[in-house]
Amino acid sequence: MGLDHGFNTVLKTHEGEEVHGEIAVFRKHPNLHGWIEKEWRNQVQPDETEDFNCVHFYLDLDTINRLQAANENDALPPTTGFFFGSDADDLYRDELNNACLDMKQALKDGYEVYYWSWW
Repeated sequence: MGLDHGFNTVLKTHEGEEVHGEIAVFRKHPNLHGWIEKEWRNQVQPDETEDFNCVHFYLDLDTINRLQAANENDALPPTTGFFFGSDADDLYRDELNNACLDMKQALKDGYEVYYWSWW
C-alpha cells in the first residue's frame, strides 16, 4: 500500500477512440502529490472535503512550467499523508524534470496530459 501516482497522456482520434500513454510513474513522492493537489484545488475543486485520490487532473503548459520550476527550485510543498512515505524530492528530481519535458512535447504533439494518483 502507498501513494502511487504519475503522468499519462491521451489522444482522441478522429474516429472517436482514445489512445493512452504513460509518461512517468512515481512511488511515494508526497511533495509532488501535494503540489498537484494544490493546483487541482485552485483550478478545479476548492472543496477541501473532497479527497484528491483516483482523480485525473489535466495539466496545461502553464501548469507544467510552474511544476518544473518548483521542482528545479526545491519548492514542492512538504506533504504528509497516510502511506505517503517521506520527502522524495532529491530522489525524483531528475525524473520529474524529464517528465515535465516529455509532457511539454506531448502537448505539442496534440496529446492531453493528466496526473493520476491512487493511495
